[in-house]
Amino acid sequence: MIVLFGTADDPILAAIAEALELRSVGHRILDQRCAPPEFRPHICTQVSSTSESTIDGEPVRGVVLRPVAVADVAAAEGWAPDGPEIAAAAQFASDFLAHCEFEPWTVINRLSTQASNLSKPWQLEHINRWFDVPRTLVTTDASAAAAFHASCGRIIVKSVSAVRSIVREVQPDRDLASVAHCPTLFQERIEGVDVRVHVVGRSVFATRMTSDADDYRYDTETRRESMAVPESIAHRCVQLSDSLGLLLAGCDFRVTPSGRWVCFEVNPSPAFTYFEPRPETPIAEAVAELLRDADSGPQGTQPGGWSCAARNGSTSKESSSRHTTSTVSSNADRMADTLASRWSSS
Repeated sequence: MIVLFGTADDPILAAIAEALELRSVGHRILDQRCAPPEFRPHICTQVSSTSESTIDGEPVRGVVLRPVAVADVAAAEGWAPDGPEIAAAAQFASDFLAHCEFEPWTVINRLSTQASNLSKPWQLEHINRWFDVPRTLVTTDASAAAAFHASCGRIIVKSVSAVRSIVREVQPDRDLASVAHCPTLFQERIEGVDVRVHVVGRSVFATRMTSDADDYRYDTETRRESMAVPESIAHRCVQLSDSLGLLLAGCDFRVTPSGRWVCFEVNPSPAFTYFEPRPETPIAEAVAELLRDADSGPQGTQPGGWSCAARNGSTSKESSSRHTTSTVSSNADRMADTLASRWSSS
């Protein structure tokens, strides 16, 4: 059985469920707003071993994780802070998400592999092994921000973490005074066309966005169209996703007039339905195919998480220089613990 963990009204889970249904693949949406099911994990000791882990008696082979913070579910559902609903939901989320880290399931995507997006500066350093990245500054110093603006000509501001923000161009006279209150991420503004490349296993799906806004997500006039990408770019996108342990990833690029592909970030939990050429759903179908293979074949097909080629020196893009101006040394395990605790806290 394939488990889709989150809420039933999530359009991503709904699209994957529909594609699984068309392929007659057994699946179930575990809605965090409902009473948790019976979860019996596989247990192996020196003297005994249970069978496969099950949900209400059905063996689990694959998982799609789109969890919502338990506190947010509780607030939306009106659960009492000390009531049985929130306690049960928190306990199940904690147990199930922990097992997703080490069970031999195909998981899209484990929380530990999603952790790179908690620190955009860290992720940019990793991306730069495969692609060019924009010059970047993280600072609380207004004078440093002003100097960075002067050197770049035009800069944008965005979230330094996985928290969603609206990307916009910086107006120095208005914006820089508040920098001292919070570490702020600035990047040079890259001229060109926005392209989102979704990677599903070994498959690549690219969408070109045409918009006059700095952040096309908030432009109701944004035009989206499927496009082909050069084979070398597609290959590097797959390698980059593999290096992060991601079976599904959304790579954000801006392609300059000269043809340079500049990568901004890799989204480990992309809302891909926004980019699909309706009524076709190629990304959802590719995810369903990946999960169908997991449901019918041997377990253990997940990429190796943080054990990646880039870590031991084999990369597709030699980086003679680093384009980021601020480096954040992050421990992947610590980031994974931070991300996992978000879902189990009440």
